[in-house]
Amino acid sequence: MPNPDNSTPPIPSSVLILGSGVFGLSTALSLSRHPSFTHSTITLVDRSAFPAPDSASIDTSRIIRADYADPAYSALAAKASKHWRGEWGADG
Repeated sequence: MPNPDNSTPPIPSSVLILGSGVFGLSTALSLSRHPSFTHSTITLVDRSAFPAPDSASIDTSRIIRADYADPAYSALAAKASKHWRGEWGADG
């Protein structure tokens, strides 16, 4: 697809997304719903069957990031963790 004015890059005829975690799946979904990608082939691949047993997307212990460099974010994560291990996560 030519792009004579160079204002926007051309829409690719195919897109390969590596990883079927939250980011890969949401990217595939978003592209598939975008009108510009109607004629594009979108392929999603992962190293194992879905869901990957060790992916962060399905592990409830990774619902809150624990390695923030900013003390304020670390404090919020610690506070949120108490809720997720308590009333918010009570249903498993």
